[in-house]
Amino acid sequence: MAIPKRYPGAIWKPGRDGGTFERDDPDIAKGVLHTTETAGLPQYSSPPHNTVTWANETPVWYQHVEYGRAARALRNAPGGEQTNREDMTFQLEIVCYSDKRIADQSSSRIWVGELPEPFLDSIAEWMTWMEANFGIKHIWPNKQALSYAQANASGFRMTAPEWDKYNGWCGHQHVGEGNLHWDPGALNWDFLMGPDDYREVRNVPEWGEPIVDHNIDRGIIVTTDKFVDNWDRDEMTDGRFWTFLDRALRPIEARLDKLEE
Repeated sequence: MAIPKRYPGAIWKPGRDGGTFERDDPDIAKGVLHTTETAGLPQYSSPPHNTVTWANETPVWYQHVEYGRAARALRNAPGGEQTNREDMTFQLEIVCYSDKRIADQSSSRIWVGELPEPFLDSIAEWMTWMEANFGIKHIWPNKQALSYAQANASGFRMTAPEWDKYNGWCGHQHVGEGNLHWDPGALNWDFLMGPDDYREVRNVPEWGEPIVDHNIDRGIIVTTDKFVDNWDRDEMTDGRFWTFLDRALRPIEARLDKLEE
């Protein structure tokens, strides 16, 4: 199956790519989130795959590098493992600031810890789409640095072997191999990653249990899918259940499409 080249709806604003992916382990894919430390779209010399901005209360998506090629937003020190080209490493820049002191200097600037929920929602949808299309696991390192010092403390970043085998989401702050930046700082990972265990915390209606369990076993419903929390309803007429159907079925349908091909 041909991999998608661009995120649907993203504005094409091409930049110089980082070459081919190494693909030494074709079953591994990674996603790296950055913050631009700017108030608007940067003029990149080393672009990511995508940038997302918050303009007029609306997320606006840009594509700089197609998904079949590596981006360039990570530093790659000599020796060790590749960063930008390792396996399939997909990168997103969020137009906001990790440094709150700088963000607070102007009302036009957004601090990463205060991203509007619809903005986070859009990022989460992109992550879900990337997981469905490229196999990135719905995990993250589950630790967060809120300063340069914390990100560069001994043992915080991944070692070269850890990066080589990692499949999941992380921030720039988690990548070693000569990287020193601490973005995305106080990003709300809890919102982006959602609940950890579907069966323990969800109240699936009795009539739906066989359907849900069957599709979990098939990999169509993933227990950490965004918006799966809307199953937690005692009455199936509740509006939030229909929010689940409207929004969570999108990644589920993408998986079904892949099975049918």
